Amino acid sequence: MAARQQPRGTGLGVQHEDFVPKSEWKNQPKAILLTIDLPGFTKEQIKVTYVHTSKMLKVTGERPLAGPRRWSRFNEVFSVPPNCLVDKIYGTFNNNSLTITMPKKTIRKMPDLPEAPKTGDEKVEKLEEKRFLEESIRKAKEEEAEKKKKLHEEREAILRKLQEEAKTKEMAERRKGTGLEVRYLDFVPKYGWKDEREATLLIIDLPGFTKEQIKSTYVHTSNTLRVTGERPLAGPRRWSRFNEVFTVPHNCLVNKIHGNFNNNSLTITMPKKTIIEMPNLWETYKTVAEKVEKVEKLEEKRLLEESKRKKEEEEAEKKKKLLEEKESILKKLQEEAKAKEMVESMRLQEAAIAKERAEAKKLQEEANIKEMAEARKLQEAAIAKELAEARKLLEEAIAEEKAERADARKLQEAAKAKEMAEARKLQGAIIAKQRAEARRLQEEANAKEMAEAKRLQEEAKAKEMATAKKLQERAEAKRLQEETRAKEMVEARKLEQATKTKEMAEARRLQEEAIEKEKAEARKLQEEAKAKEMAEANKLQEEAIAKEKAEARRVQEEAKAKEMVEARRLQEEVIAKEKAEARRLQEEAKAKEMVEARRLQEEVVAKEKAEARRRLQEAAIANEKLLEEAALEKKIQDRKSMDEFVRKEELKEKLSYSVLEENKTGKGIMEKIRGREITSEEKKLMMNVGVSAFVIFALGAYVSYRPE
Repeated sequence: MAARQQPRGTGLGVQHEDFVPKSEWKNQPKAILLTIDLPGFTKEQIKVTYVHTSKMLKVTGERPLAGPRRWSRFNEVFSVPPNCLVDKIYGTFNNNSLTITMPKKTIRKMPDLPEAPKTGDEKVEKLEEKRFLEESIRKAKEEEAEKKKKLHEEREAILRKLQEEAKTKEMAERRKGTGLEVRYLDFVPKYGWKDEREATLLIIDLPGFTKEQIKSTYVHTSNTLRVTGERPLAGPRRWSRFNEVFTVPHNCLVNKIHGNFNNNSLTITMPKKTIIEMPNLWETYKTVAEKVEKVEKLEEKRLLEESKRKKEEEEAEKKKKLLEEKESILKKLQEEAKAKEMVESMRLQEAAIAKERAEAKKLQEEANIKEMAEARKLQEAAIAKELAEARKLLEEAIAEEKAERADARKLQEAAKAKEMAEARKLQGAIIAKQRAEARRLQEEANAKEMAEAKRLQEEAKAKEMATAKKLQERAEAKRLQEETRAKEMVEARKLEQATKTKEMAEARRLQEEAIEKEKAEARKLQEEAKAKEMAEANKLQEEAIAKEKAEARRVQEEAKAKEMVEARRLQEEVIAKEKAEARRLQEEAKAKEMVEARRLQEEVVAKEKAEARRRLQEAAIANEKLLEEAALEKKIQDRKSMDEFVRKEELKEKLSYSVLEENKTGKGIMEKIRGREITSEEKKLMMNVGVSAFVIFALGAYVSYRPE
């Protein structure tokens, strides 16, 4: 079965890596061994098939590689030597090596017969037998050399076919990014050979195909028949195709091969050559002397043929060596091309991975820098605000303390000092609580903003999940670190508050009234400060959310823009390549049309020249006829001239009469015509004058043109 093409580049298909194994031939007395190194493969992953039509051995296999949907495969074709028994070929797999054994055909030698007394006839017969044996051996060697040559040509044809298939695969892979590719499903038809007396029939079953969708070609170089075809299937851009090669038997007339398509079946008829048997030469011989002379001549001829045969064998050996060198060079070039393709694909893959990593690293660094800058800004703003509030509260408390100390200077100075200290402590605790609450709210808002930004970033960067996860882990670690710091600060504040509560309990016992007044004022200040801080925190939170959303949108738009630019670039490259191919085909078609037009023009010119020659000949014949007719007409014209002269004289008399009449009346002929006063006789006279003038002019022209 033909190998199916797996889709590439979509992320959903299987990626195949072509593997070229090393192979080695070993010639042993009883068999020929083919050893193929297949590291990493198992026995179940290898398939060996013998192709009877081309006498080839096909070895294929595939195995999974590390990574998702990655496979390694190979597809090698080897020619089976002609002296092997194909029905006894077998293989063994051991130590990552496949060994295929091809047993040789055994040639039995005939036992030597006892020699009889040699006479002249026997000598002649033996020499003749020897000559026939040598000729048969030579013919067998020539046939073997021809078979080897054809096998080599078939191998070259197969290599060309593989190269063409590789090119078509590359073109299909290049087109898959544009959505313009056509999906081909390879179809392997059933066929059968039928040997008849006068011809060999090849019957191929092609269900669903029509006569116009099938094409058969005879390849003279490899003596093969190639049958191809393709037809559309249900669905957009889906086609079924096949490409089969059949070896034509040697006893067939290739120029008389014909085919017939009927009932979804193609029948190709190959007529056989007719073999004419030569008459027996011994019947022509009459005497022994004649036979001896014939033997001598045959011996000389044999020597000449043997020398020629040796030369032909040497030439065949040279050709064989050249073909082997050519085959090795082709194989080497094929391996180098495959290696280059592998290196190029690996280089492109590494470059793409490096580019993605660099972009991810850059985005991660930018995100970290932005997060750090935002955190620093928020922290600095909060610290500045807290310091300003603390300074303001301290100044107000100091002013109040001074006023109270001025009012109660006598007995309550120490008590007031203690009360002020307690009030300051209480105010600090309240401010600390408010700050802790504001920080907690700010941290919650930051956590929500970070979660929203992460969600948007994950949606925009589906392909960069790994980098996004790393960023998320770092953000989570940072958030946990900030939470631990906040918890530690809360614990420290709790401890401070516990110590302060003890001191406040002692102060409350002494100055409850002063504390109540200061508490009322502190509550008022606390509510105002809390309202201001909440408004400021909400404003900062909204600004931070808006900034992060804008940044996420910008990153998403940049990623989309990059993808669109890359897709457009690939599409433009594909379109440019297709346009170049179309221009090349158009130029070739124009060149062919120009050649065809020149050929047609030359044919038209040649036809016109032939037509001109024919017309000239016809004109010459017509001129001769005209001369003969002119001689006859001359006599007639002489007679007519006399009659015409008489008629002219009469016309002159009539004209003179008309002139006299005009002189009498005083009017000319033109005036009469204008005034419509002309008579019928005058009209007839004018017509006669015009006709006579025209006849005179024609006679003068004819006489001047007529040759002497």
